[in-house]
Amino acid sequence: MHEIPADLTVRSDPYQLLRSIAQDGPVQQVLLRGRKIWLVTGYDEVTSGLSSQDLSNAPPLADTEGQSGEREGNLLFESLLATDPPVHTRLRRSVSDVFTARRIERLKPRIEQITDALLDTIAPKGHADLMAEFAIPLPITVICELLGIPDADRDAFRRWSIALVMPPADPATLALAATAQADLARFFAELIARKRTEPGDDLLTALALSSGDDRLSDRELQAMAILLVLAGHETTANLIGTGALMLLRHPDQLAAIRDDPALLPGAVEELARYAGPISLGVARFTRREVELGGHLIPAGEMVMFALAAASRDPGRYDRPDELDVNRAQRPHLAFGHGIHYCMGAPLARVEAAIALGGLVRRLPQLLLAIPEGRLVWRTASTRGLSELPVTFAH
Repeated sequence: MHEIPADLTVRSDPYQLLRSIAQDGPVQQVLLRGRKIWLVTGYDEVTSGLSSQDLSNAPPLADTEGQSGEREGNLLFESLLATDPPVHTRLRRSVSDVFTARRIERLKPRIEQITDALLDTIAPKGHADLMAEFAIPLPITVICELLGIPDADRDAFRRWSIALVMPPADPATLALAATAQADLARFFAELIARKRTEPGDDLLTALALSSGDDRLSDRELQAMAILLVLAGHETTANLIGTGALMLLRHPDQLAAIRDDPALLPGAVEELARYAGPISLGVARFTRREVELGGHLIPAGEMVMFALAAASRDPGRYDRPDELDVNRAQRPHLAFGHGIHYCMGAPLARVEAAIALGGLVRRLPQLLLAIPEGRLVWRTASTRGLSELPVTFAH
């Protein structure tokens, strides 16, 4: 039986180990932190499992022990992250129109302005940490504007947001994340009340003033806002940062995008497939006995879907371990599948395409500033770089 090492998600190349595990079958039992779980690595098996109503997104009480805060006090257990239909359906429906392709298209000019403003600061220097100075502040600024966070509150909001997604390395970090969640909950409780008396043209106002069957309680509103902070900046920041690193690793692909910017939307899809923000996967829990990949999985078992492995399944893709921004096979699982498919994927795609296009256009002769072996990978809910130091012509 394979054992998933504790450092898998912070390795520079977790794909080699996932590939070796997958050779023994697309569905198998493995050890994860001393516990037997089921790991699913095949593309077809992942799509089947994530579509199954026999697997729950809500962790049993036994699987939440030891997390920061009590389950009853953790708003994320009441969010889209940990609910099933019909609750999940109602929560998702309440914000689904915000992330339509038409609405995201209207956001593009503003995302371009934010990108150019960040690059205006970076470009004259000839060097930068692309994570701290670009990949992280871009999506945080976008989510602030989307939610209607007042300018005066944004510095505190950014500190809480970053603390919330820090890797759970030790008890102090866990405590910091719990405090950040509590601070964000209080902040959003006050902001929601303010939006009802001083409405703005933003998502939080729309949710706070909504009525009908899909209306969210104040607690559900707070949970939704905190989830949007998590999903709205961490995943996108890591897609941009890791995507930039992959292009630096593959200068021929970087050159192809520079020569033909029309490749950018497809390049973002390929970068998400090749090195997306989710490395190990997402967990589900069997409600009853489930057949998956030729195995009967008993009720009450944890099933981990390795999205990264599925997006490099050789049964699905030609040359799965090669980065090819001209790849014709676009579908991948980096944003999940089924009813829990990432709601913010359209926004993440647009932000990543604009951000990477700006880097390629504005920072010529872009190079990694330190040996790649010195790069530090971190993981909280998604996998990304602690920093990405680069140099460029100026």
